[in-house]
Amino acid sequence: MAQSERETVGAGRTVDEAVTAAAARLGIRPDETVVEVLDEGGRGWLGLGARDARVRVSRLSKGEAARRFVEGVARFLGSSVAVEAQAPAAEGEPWSVTVATQDAARWIGHRGQTLDALRVLCDASASRASASRDRLVMDVGGYRERREQGLREMAKRAAERALRLGREVALEPMPAADRRVVHLAVSEVAGLRTESVGEEPNRRVVITPQP
Repeated sequence: MAQSERETVGAGRTVDEAVTAAAARLGIRPDETVVEVLDEGGRGWLGLGARDARVRVSRLSKGEAARRFVEGVARFLGSSVAVEAQAPAAEGEPWSVTVATQDAARWIGHRGQTLDALRVLCDASASRASASRDRLVMDVGGYRERREQGLREMAKRAAERALRLGREVALEPMPAADRRVVHLAVSEVAGLRTESVGEEPNRRVVITPQP
């Protein structure tokens, strides 16, 4: 049967069997697909004229795959959520997934650790289902936006301290996403360089004045 990375055609005794066969060919689950029924099939009469059901199965977009993943997590947790997935505004930018829920604290966790883990799992699941390598960022209840603003302010204060003292300043350990924000914030201050040092989960940013 004709197939591509994005879609394939499957056949089976029933529509469900055809979808399952086509999804397996793409290496994804049946619930991670967009289905177009080409032929519902027929049982024929006394075994004569029977024909298989045929479907065309396509991969989801990364945003839709991410939305379904988050909604599946919500059902497991018994949470009510509203999920919005926004496509990249330009090439190289990430998909943005925002989650609104009254259970925000449960989804965010201590210092965003639960949110970070959820983003990694969601990104992996959506990448597999969609065959997309686009990055994915996630926020719950506006936490990430507030966190990034706080990190930028902290980074600027640390940068000013490094310049004033003329020596390196080491920040507290933080996850990779937070370190990225710090690196970008400090890059806006002339006369400084940054590097990440240490091993996870104790990896931290060090700000050093340039000679």
